Amino acid sequence: GKTALFYSPLLIAQHLLKYPVPGIKPVPRQPVILIVTPLVELGNKHVAEMKDLRIQAVAINAESVQIASREGRDIWKEVCTCKWSAVVLSVERLTSNEADEVLRDETFQANLLLLRIDEAHVVVPWGEHFRQDYRQMGLIRKRLPEGVAFVAATATLAPGKEQDDLCGLLGLRKGHFHTIRLSCERLNVRTVIRELTHGLSSYQFPDIAWIPSPGTKAVIYCETIELGFRVAMYLWSLLPPGRRRIQQIRLWNSLTSSTHNQETLRLFREDDNTYAIIATVAFGMGMDEKNIGIVVNLGLVKSLSAWLQQIGRGGQDPASEAQGITYVEATALEPLYTVKRKLEEEEEEEEEEEEEEEEEEKRAKEKTR
Repeated sequence: GKTALFYSPLLIAQHLLKYPVPGIKPVPRQPVILIVTPLVELGNKHVAEMKDLRIQAVAINAESVQIASREGRDIWKEVCTCKWSAVVLSVERLTSNEADEVLRDETFQANLLLLRIDEAHVVVPWGEHFRQDYRQMGLIRKRLPEGVAFVAATATLAPGKEQDDLCGLLGLRKGHFHTIRLSCERLNVRTVIRELTHGLSSYQFPDIAWIPSPGTKAVIYCETIELGFRVAMYLWSLLPPGRRRIQQIRLWNSLTSSTHNQETLRLFREDDNTYAIIATVAFGMGMDEKNIGIVVNLGLVKSLSAWLQQIGRGGQDPASEAQGITYVEATALEPLYTVKRKLEEEEEEEEEEEEEEEEEEKRAKEKTR
């Protein structure tokens, strides 16, 4: 998939170091790529995948920095000296003073191949609100040495305004970059919209009472952590008392630890009685679990890109069938009902006009007789 865009250049460069090809420009002696990810878990996942390819990769986050410090290592110095072929970090780490020194380092500049932004559809909306460091990505791009590739990758960026806004923030001018657009359609995922019978401000969610049942493997998306806790409490109440139910219905959000999240994934894969993960958008990107059969959105999703990201967690196995169910409050559906009523009224008017025309034709034929 799109992750090959940052593995491939590095693997090719490493191959050319061992087996130079006449006529091809020499590659750096210690080629390095930088990858910016929005989520710690996603970064850890990328590092694990690259290690499987025998790529020396590191994720720079609070945990890895603490581990390096305890071991007497300076992780940023290791990056400067190109010890790591792939460096995965958040946008906040990239705009830090430590990263600024790395970007100024001549050795690092001489070996940098590529800077990639992963899940680029979040750059503009998140940059406008709670992660404003994304707004500096255009400046970071301009600091790259000549010849360093810059890639922004996502599976769900809509053409038109969304793409134009992203290109504007990154300083990408028309005619000076290439766009590769492929379909992300999942023919094995059936999408459904249902009306909520109870509001999202309550502690009762009978619309999803069917979730804790044998064979169910669902991800339930909630807009806020607080809503997720209320949903979890409701679903726990439907299960037999005891600690076991905390394993059957799991939470995943920015407050849950990496250890907790890894255990959640293990249970979801291995335990048939782990029915659901109640998640925020933190689970929406890069989590390619093959056994997700149902994705539930509780409430109207803010954007088409977010909806595609969340619904797309289901049906990762092309041989399986999945459902993407969005439960929407009646007030949000009212505009749709209004349009539906208007279309029905127009159809009735057209039918009446056709009947009148037929009657007129009949009367005209009778007169000619």
